[in-house]
Amino acid sequence: MTQNLIPAIDAFTAFTDRYADLFHDKRLHKGFQACITGILASGTTRLSRIARAAPQTGLAPHSERRFRRMMHNQNKRSDLNAEKIGKKILEQGAERLRNCDEVKVILDGSDLRKPYSTSLEHLSTVRDLNGHPIPGYPTLNAIGINPAGQQTLLYHKTYSPLETDFKSERDEVRTAIQTITTALRAQGVGRIIWILDRGFDDRKVIDWILETKACFVIRAQHDRVVSTELSGPTQKLFKVTRAEPILGTFSMKRPVLVDGKLKKRPVQATARAGTVWLSAPAIRVHAV
Repeated sequence: MTQNLIPAIDAFTAFTDRYADLFHDKRLHKGFQACITGILASGTTRLSRIARAAPQTGLAPHSERRFRRMMHNQNKRSDLNAEKIGKKILEQGAERLRNCDEVKVILDGSDLRKPYSTSLEHLSTVRDLNGHPIPGYPTLNAIGINPAGQQTLLYHKTYSPLETDFKSERDEVRTAIQTITTALRAQGVGRIIWILDRGFDDRKVIDWILETKACFVIRAQHDRVVSTELSGPTQKLFKVTRAEPILGTFSMKRPVLVDGKLKKRPVQATARAGTVWLSAPAIRVHAV
């Protein structure tokens, strides 16, 4: 072990000490810390490599066996599971945002790709970077940002459509919104602004956010039917927005493929904005 590695391990140990109460057993918690550092050190989730790479275990006898029992929840000294860890992450994240006047919550999904796996429990199908189907799991993740710009992890959920109690991806999103909102409100957070990518451009998602008395910014994906006045004639969203007055111009870099390589090309962009009404039931939103 190199000398400059010791402070990093000590800092990581202090960070994971926050989860000690989930284990009810000091030795098991030390095994958890060793497993996490082994994952980071080895860059893999193969238990044999984790056991060898973890500074706390190295080549200690039976270290892989200990990790395997913990991963498969075969240790009688603790009933630790992914749900309890997720709940702890949310509690700690919300605690760091206590009494903030405003919190921005960035919610997004990502794919946990397992291209070489065949027998993991409820192994589902996701897309690789080229859009081809491969084994893996979808995930939902949320980061909270306070007015000073400080970030904290609020939510992580790995799920599978093949689980017996799985309902739908939309239900997973609703659970995330409700769970995060409840935790933040319990910590006295004032205004909550959800920031969502185009995959969340769903009227149901908008309604769920509004039910919690929160605000939202969603990148539009659907050229939905809107009106510029309540009960007025309907038009298409993108056409209405492009006809609004120009607020200003700015420079941005757009990713383009040149000879098979991804490059960023400078372009001039214009910003337009206006107010439109979504229908059934009517909701007034700002479109940019």
